[in-house]
Amino acid sequence: ESLKTTEFMWESPDGSDVLVVHMPGGYGIGGPFPLENDDQFEERIGFIRERLEPLAQTRTLLAMWGSDHVAPQPELPGLVREVNARLPDAEVVQGGLTQVFDEVEAQVSREELERRSGEFRSGQRAHLLPGVLSARMWIKQATFANEQLLTRWAEPLTLWSGSLRQQLGEAWNEPPRVAGPPSPHPKEAKSEAGLIDRAWRLLLENQPHDSICGCSIDQTHDEMRPRFDQCEQVGEDLTQHAIRRISAQGPADRVFVFNPLPGPRTDYATVVVPKENGSLPVALVDEDGRRYECQLVEGEDADDRTMVGFVPEVPGFGYRAFEVEHGESSRTASATTRIENDSSVVEADPRDGTLSVEIPGTGVRWTGLNRLVDGGDRGDEYNYCATDPEVFVDGPESPPQISVIENGPARQTLEIKMTYRLPARLTSRRKRFSRTVACPVRVVVSISPGVPRIDIRTEIDNRAEDHRLRAYFPTNMKVDRASAEMHFGVVERPLALPEHNDTWSEQPVGTHPQKTFCDVSDGHGGMMIANRGLPEYEVLDTVDGATIALTLFRSVGWLSRFDFPSRKGGAGPNLETPGAQLLGVNVAEYSIIPHREGWENAYEQAHRFAAPMRARWNRQGSGVLPGAGSLVELEGDGLVVSALKRPEGVDQDGETILRLYNILDVATEGRVRLTEPSSRVDVVDMKEELLGPATVEDGWAQLALKPNEIVTLRFEASS
Repeated sequence: ESLKTTEFMWESPDGSDVLVVHMPGGYGIGGPFPLENDDQFEERIGFIRERLEPLAQTRTLLAMWGSDHVAPQPELPGLVREVNARLPDAEVVQGGLTQVFDEVEAQVSREELERRSGEFRSGQRAHLLPGVLSARMWIKQATFANEQLLTRWAEPLTLWSGSLRQQLGEAWNEPPRVAGPPSPHPKEAKSEAGLIDRAWRLLLENQPHDSICGCSIDQTHDEMRPRFDQCEQVGEDLTQHAIRRISAQGPADRVFVFNPLPGPRTDYATVVVPKENGSLPVALVDEDGRRYECQLVEGEDADDRTMVGFVPEVPGFGYRAFEVEHGESSRTASATTRIENDSSVVEADPRDGTLSVEIPGTGVRWTGLNRLVDGGDRGDEYNYCATDPEVFVDGPESPPQISVIENGPARQTLEIKMTYRLPARLTSRRKRFSRTVACPVRVVVSISPGVPRIDIRTEIDNRAEDHRLRAYFPTNMKVDRASAEMHFGVVERPLALPEHNDTWSEQPVGTHPQKTFCDVSDGHGGMMIANRGLPEYEVLDTVDGATIALTLFRSVGWLSRFDFPSRKGGAGPNLETPGAQLLGVNVAEYSIIPHREGWENAYEQAHRFAAPMRARWNRQGSGVLPGAGSLVELEGDGLVVSALKRPEGVDQDGETILRLYNILDVATEGRVRLTEPSSRVDVVDMKEELLGPATVEDGWAQLALKPNEIVTLRFEASS
């Protein structure tokens, strides 16, 4: 309702803007409609004018003709001619979007238009369909995992290994390539750039809106699985080969740990290492003699090797090599419900398995965290709709089994096993069925020294239908707004729903989209919940303060329905989709991040949770590289690297694209350089086309970014 015009200027936090022509009736206001005669068409044109003219700033109205899954209507051009002969004061033009914007700008200047900023998420005039954020959650998780694989690992590491090969020349030590079957795409397989392009194409084939949103028929989504799998296979092969190539240039008989994010970074990592005459690894030692104790990972032991976990410090966008120290190692489990380190004390409630968290030295203590709350859902793939009456299950049927399964120097882990008894399904499309089914739940909670996070993995064997499962985190903070990461920045949203009535196209809901975190802060401190591929959250305004509700998954059985009150009309065909019930084991990974002041002091931990470090034992190495190194050095507050890769369409080494942005809502400054000397640094646009030279001082590209500004740099290596 706040939008009084269809044309306005939409301004971003960095001050850039775009001309917008709003479509208040949705993107299919023109049709499709039966067009048996020109009278029907003229009537439709009248409806469009009645809807749009009161809001228009010009005489040009945009009416998109057509919609999803609709073929072009061959009779349309003839009807346009017939109706134009009748209209005394208007002309119907079959054109395109470029023509619309050209005509708008010819009639009104950008300076005359209202300027707006922020989000426009409202179901008042058209369907918003927010339930797609949680429909078929496995799709969102697979997309997240593959995006992380390509942007954090495959692209940067293939770039780095190629750069090192050019830099080292004859000193380069090429490791043997792991053999595999011939590529079904021989042209693309000739180059790493071609393989990366192939992986991206596979991932992009799963991004059409009805695919990524999870709101299609079951077969559409069944066919997405092999594309995700193939993308992962290509990305993993490229990543593992690049790791082998880089570590082969370093010292032999070492564990190499790689960090894809800014640093230095201290975090938990695992690696498989050989035993030595039957003795087990007990510590890893870096190039400066610093010793990092390690512990065995339960269930990952073999006769000649074992998996260990440890907490190293690794440079940003770099690696560190470690010698393995062997000796006597003990198992780490213990009988208790409590784990603690320098950052937090975590205890599981023996009654219901919820967590209490105490932050030493601050007086902060939270209780009832990670309470699993299940409610009925009578909606469809597009929209959640509560049952009538609402029936929630917020605890296990009996006290949980709680144990500490890891209690070593690198990680402590609580395991909580319990059973939730959930209504089996809906009855009469309104209420939850009285019959219940047992759904086993396993929650694993881990902390590591020097890592201010509490990482959680929740597994549930879902045997129920028509419901939504969320994890609740009471913050005890009295706030009216909360924050969430979005693309290239963080948005703040009110907790309260907008004023609305039953004329709205869709009733507003409190769930919102997020990238890797949402956050509640009161200015003194806060709680951030990070996630891996869980894009839906809500912050509930309760009498005890704000409670974060993270959606783990949503089970529904219909593509679209016409019989529930939260949305007017259908959003698609009325088809059953049993695959959207997500029966079977569902896994969700997320993390509690306590922090001081605002989210600005915690977002890096959320990014670290999203991109764990990788480690590899390397037996053979040339020793040319030192015990630690980096591809990129970055300095400055709020600077986030979103791409580090070769230029598009370039397979030879020597050029690097680095894209970064300012996540903060204030301007920031910094500097960045590649560790390999550069002969030239240019600023390019998102298409990687030249904008001009960067300012370079002593080899560092100087950065001055406005709030949420995006900058892309192109580096050329010195010959």
